[in-house]
Amino acid sequence: MWKSLVLSCGIAVGAPAQELGAEREWDTILAGCVRTVEGIEALRAEQTRVTVEIYGREREARNAGYVLPDLLEALARRERDAKAPLVDLTIGYYQSKGPRMMPDVHLDLRALERLAKLRTLTINSGDLVTVELLRRLSTLLDLRELRLGTCRLDGGQLRTLAAFPALRHLELQNPSALDSLAFLDGMPRLESFTLLLLPTIERPDLAPIWRLRELRKLSLWGEMLNDQHMEHLATLDKLEDLRIPSQRDVTHAGLARLERLPRLRALDVSWWSKAKWDRRLMRHLPTRVRRLMASGTRLRIEDLERLRDLRFLECRETKVRRVDWPRFSWETVESLTIGAWRFEIPDSCFERAKHLKSCRLSGGVHATGR
Repeated sequence: MWKSLVLSCGIAVGAPAQELGAEREWDTILAGCVRTVEGIEALRAEQTRVTVEIYGREREARNAGYVLPDLLEALARRERDAKAPLVDLTIGYYQSKGPRMMPDVHLDLRALERLAKLRTLTINSGDLVTVELLRRLSTLLDLRELRLGTCRLDGGQLRTLAAFPALRHLELQNPSALDSLAFLDGMPRLESFTLLLLPTIERPDLAPIWRLRELRKLSLWGEMLNDQHMEHLATLDKLEDLRIPSQRDVTHAGLARLERLPRLRALDVSWWSKAKWDRRLMRHLPTRVRRLMASGTRLRIEDLERLRDLRFLECRETKVRRVDWPRFSWETVESLTIGAWRFEIPDSCFERAKHLKSCRLSGGVHATGR
């Protein structure tokens, strides 16, 4: 029985509306949005997750834009009349060249404020996100997670987020007008924050992040950190999951400061510029880490030996040719992804991997019978 529905707007594919309420074995159903509005009320109560994807050619996308308000109204009526709340909604606007919004297509999202039980909302088009929309969404008392893609609001306009009573998880992808993170000062209870910046976007002052004392997860994608930032980052003593790939200016001294984080269990240091040539860098990985992502780095078995409780390792295009695999912590590892190392792993190592559930080897890595 499926609990997820994808409404693919603009291009008519998938099941017709009258079939949406039928018994299904799939996890996801694709349906043309134009044929779907009248079928929303037929959805079963346990179907609580909906993704609306608007994509295709200009004419098709414009037609789908006209249907979207009716679709949201139908979801709101379903919640009110059938007592079947929607808890997870994703709205995406796509064209063949990537996420973008055509200027002459207006999508009315006012009905979102009537989805009272909504807990997770993702809007993957910056033109859809306005200050007025955020004010309307602030009335959603159960909204805990908000993801905004290509948001075009500046730091001052994002202060509206402080009015969200239950918001604990915030994700901003490529906010092109972001000039300040001061709005985070109004969100002291935030537990997860993700900021993804393209190289063309000017880096704001990161100081407000260090004042988020309740952070459990922090993701900073793009070149924005140095050793001084790492000193401040090491004061977030509740941090459990840290994703900071593609950094250029962090040295081994900065990485060593993460050892001060008592709860840190997951770390992503993939594609660090200095890690391609500085052999000392990976020697300073925090020893409590159980989940490590280190693609594109110079990682050696001596670096991994210090991680006594390592459960998950992902290394793609890693600059290492020879590894003494018998010294690896096979007894604890549960998931292993290795690519482009060009070496052999003895079968005897896998025999020690009693907890290994997933193993992906590529780029010349293979097991041998030695």
